[in-house]
Amino acid sequence: MNAGLETSRLFALLLSPSYFGSKSGWTDAEWHAILHTDPDNRRGRILPILIADCPKIPSLLRHLRIIDMREARYEEGLRELLSILRDEPQPSATIYKGQLILAGRRVARATLVAERAVVAAEPAAAMESLSCNLLAIERLPSFVYTAPIAKLLRTPRLDGTYALPPKAVVKQAIRDSQEQADRKPFMPAFRIVGEEIVSFHDLETGDSVLGAGVERDQAGRDRTEEWLSDPDDRKVITSLFNMAVSRHAHRQGLKEDHEKQHRFFFPPKDGNP
Repeated sequence: MNAGLETSRLFALLLSPSYFGSKSGWTDAEWHAILHTDPDNRRGRILPILIADCPKIPSLLRHLRIIDMREARYEEGLRELLSILRDEPQPSATIYKGQLILAGRRVARATLVAERAVVAAEPAAAMESLSCNLLAIERLPSFVYTAPIAKLLRTPRLDGTYALPPKAVVKQAIRDSQEQADRKPFMPAFRIVGEEIVSFHDLETGDSVLGAGVERDQAGRDRTEEWLSDPDDRKVITSLFNMAVSRHAHRQGLKEDHEKQHRFFFPPKDGNP
């Protein structure tokens, strides 16, 4: 019996009037011993199982989560017990502390009833599978390329300076260049930051897909890690990643919901939503 108390993973108390009324005292000795090692059952080793109506449950056991396996609730209690034995997630017991005091400093009858009742528990925990629509970044692009926006796309001002074009103008110049070169239409991911275009696409080569929108002779590059170390530059990198995901999803036949940014859905089939 000593070996069992010291080495068993779980210890079941079969609560019934005969359990607590045993004249030998061995049942009391058993639950006294196990409760002494973990009074609040924080390791979940103690399993109080109610197998019969039990008018009196000792105060030291009332706060424990009790599995009700009486006749009407046997199946439900059995499922709960098996769930514990399988090490599945379990709700923590709801413990009521304190007493309800009425006017005149009398203890409310409801409190006395609750003290003698089986402790309530939170809703049963359930195993579930959660899906995530966030795509992991398997590797970072080695470089971030920058280049000034092409002068041909800028609008001259009266003071001799040039106004920067909106992004739509830059996109149209890229489309026109692709059409003239008989290339397959493709809009690369890029951002306009200040007077420069920022992209993961190489802006230094002559056949750059963004060549029509930049001054290639002034293009440069930095390591991506350097941009990630600065909070503002990191936001630019994040937006480029989002654009890259958008273009990848589009190539896979997905359609973007423009009202809810960065959410993608398969195109409807046969008129279904």
